[in-house]
Parts: sequence; C-alpha cells; structure tokens
Amino acid sequence: MRRGVVNWFSGPLGYGFVIDRDTNLQAFVWWRDIVTPTGDIAREHEHWPERERLGHHLRERQLVDYELVQTDKGPRAVNVRAVPVVASDVKEVV
Repeated sequence: MRRGVVNWFSGPLGYGFVIDRDTNLQAFVWWRDIVTPTGDIAREHEHWPERERLGHHLRERQLVDYELVQTDKGPRAVNVRAVPVVASDVKEVV
C-alpha cells in the first residue's frame, strides 16, 4: 500500500488525482475505486448524491492509502481508503 494526498477530486464528475507522499507521482482515481469505511460497494449507475452519501468521494488534501496500477492511460490509484487524520499527520495535509 502507498500513502498519498488527494490533489483534486470532483464529486459530481466522480474522479480526481492523488499524489504519492514519497515519490510525488500523480495517479488518477475513479469513484468506483474508493473503498468506504463501511465496505459499501459502488453500484454501476450510482448518481452523485448517492455516491457522496455512501462515501464514494474524497476531499482535497485528504490522506489516503491505495494501490498503484499502471494502465494504458497512466498510473491509477485503486483500493483507495481514507486515512483517519492524527496529530502527527496534520503537517502533511496543511
């Protein structure tokens, strides 16, 4: 697992980018690759309000753990999980 910071994410569009904390590599993230804290699975035709309610969204500067895969379009973050922020991490996201 890698740790990164959400650089940008559009809830209505359902995608964004994560920057790796160690390598500064930017990876694409799709809403279907976000794992919610409750383990809810994304449905095929979920619309934005429902995705937000279930937790299939991210916020800018949010810490995340993820796996990196290479696609024909570039790096992609999958199995993305939000990391609870603790005092020692605050300086990394500010």
